[in-house]
Amino acid sequence: MSVEPPPRPANYSYSREERYEKSVGGGTSDHEKYAAGFAAVAIASAALAVPLVVQPQSTAEFLLGAAALPTNIEQDRLLGLFAGGLLSATAAAWALKGDAERHELDLNTSENLQLGLIGFAASNLAANLAHVNDLTPNGLAAGAATAAISLAVPAARLLVSGSGRRKVGDRIKGAFDSLGRVFDLSKGGFKLTSALYALLVPATVVAGTAFTASPAASLEGTLGYVLKGADSVYLWRQIGGALLTISPAILLTLKEKADNDELGETQPRILNAGVLLAGVVQLAALGPLAADGGGGRYLPLLLANAVATTAAGLAGLTSSNTAKKL
Repeated sequence: MSVEPPPRPANYSYSREERYEKSVGGGTSDHEKYAAGFAAVAIASAALAVPLVVQPQSTAEFLLGAAALPTNIEQDRLLGLFAGGLLSATAAAWALKGDAERHELDLNTSENLQLGLIGFAASNLAANLAHVNDLTPNGLAAGAATAAISLAVPAARLLVSGSGRRKVGDRIKGAFDSLGRVFDLSKGGFKLTSALYALLVPATVVAGTAFTASPAASLEGTLGYVLKGADSVYLWRQIGGALLTISPAILLTLKEKADNDELGETQPRILNAGVLLAGVVQLAALGPLAADGGGGRYLPLLLANAVATTAAGLAGLTSSNTAKKL
């Protein structure tokens, strides 16, 4: 028995995201495919992040083998910071899963997240390839596989179709336009959450640029010493890649949501949870070093950034659509 679609008004206009002919017959729509894909990205990122936090030494040996030995407190700190970036990617991917289910992947905030995820995956993959001789086969496979799936899903969404490729320039321009408006706090009056997100965007971009462009010098300037070699540089590059790509994408999205009094929606709540987790992980990694009076000249700046990140995530989570002035 065939299933006929219900009649549509003569002037009905289908949206770009609607795949009516697939969903009526019970087939899998593009939205469902992308939702499953982003869920897989979130699971893969979380699967790599959690062991970095709960079992840093054994995870270091799994990823880096002999280069990680002997394991020490420096490495534990770096693994924790690396995990913070992966948790941010996990939150972004899970938020995009929800966007796909709601047919909202074409929204500006969603596309900013997709571009950020592509950038994060590309930097992650580049770091793995640059340190291929320092990683174990299992470590290289795990890192490359996580980066590959994180790159493939949003890239398929944005780049596979001809129309999608033609709009890439517009999407990138839109992301930079959002970056240029980051300090515009006039919409709807001053809000603490908007100000926190706005301050964190340039801070993360500057830190990420320094970490990736000059990893050895910036690492020494943060810890005050470098006991390890290529393994520490590898982890530092991974940390910098997250700060340069997925972190500002999340913060720009949250800034726009805060400006529009939309922090109570599902997507920003997921993102704020990721921001809060990343901030807590950063504090756990850097706080003890500062408490012991150690660290280099950059440590106070990074510690302040971690405090602000935690505060922004907490403030965002406690906000709602009715708390318009928070």
